[in-house]
Amino acid sequence: DHLATLESESVLATYERSDGKFDEAIDRVNSILSRRRRKLGETHPATLDSMSQLAEIYLHKGGIAEALRMHQDVLALRQKHLGVDHPTTLASLGSVATLYSVQGRLDDAITLQKEAVEATKQKLGALHPATLSAMNSLADTYGDSNQYEDAISLLKEVLKLREQTLG
Repeated sequence: DHLATLESESVLATYERSDGKFDEAIDRVNSILSRRRRKLGETHPATLDSMSQLAEIYLHKGGIAEALRMHQDVLALRQKHLGVDHPTTLASLGSVATLYSVQGRLDDAITLQKEAVEATKQKLGALHPATLSAMNSLADTYGDSNQYEDAISLLKEVLKLREQTLG
């Protein structure tokens, strides 16, 4: 139950998921989650990371509804216990928005992605890679919803900022 051991198991579960061994990965992360809850509590960042990891495994296995529910739970807990502008909270916001987009809930996805872009800009700055990634995701969703002018405009901005910061 040592934290480093649990982290190693978590990495192993990620590779099991990548290898398509979803059931093994789910069992492993459920075990990690149980031990982290017992050792660290329900709202510890490592426990929330395990919950998020489990949601991602369900997503890759095809359980979109279950993944969305779990990501929404993690988002609510991170907002409450880590703050609305904590980097992992912002990542959770992006995960929920992405799943809305996958479900065809494009207006909901755009609303959350706009929130994520603004919060990330405020927390990390306009040139931070996470901000630029959030902006890129928003542009993709604009494209998915046939809002091409908005998509093109935002992608041009992202391109300019990435050229400025990355070359």
